Amino acid sequence: MKVDASIPKTTLWARTPTVVRLPRIANLPRIASRTFSSHEEFNAWKQALCHEIIRNGGFKWERNPDTGQST
Repeated sequence: MKVDASIPKTTLWARTPTVVRLPRIANLPRIASRTFSSHEEFNAWKQALCHEIIRNGGFKWERNPDTGQST
């Protein structure tokens, strides 16, 4: 495709959009809806969730159906 240098990139990208699906996390833990009474309580919950994810070996990404690669 020949590109005219006078057309700004944003206009070019808007005319020819490329949609790429993001990969999904295969082993994302279920996170229930809840409320917190303070920032300290929220931060403690968030820290415990991060430690659980680390203990499980981190996230495993599903393959991207568009490219066939995992990220």
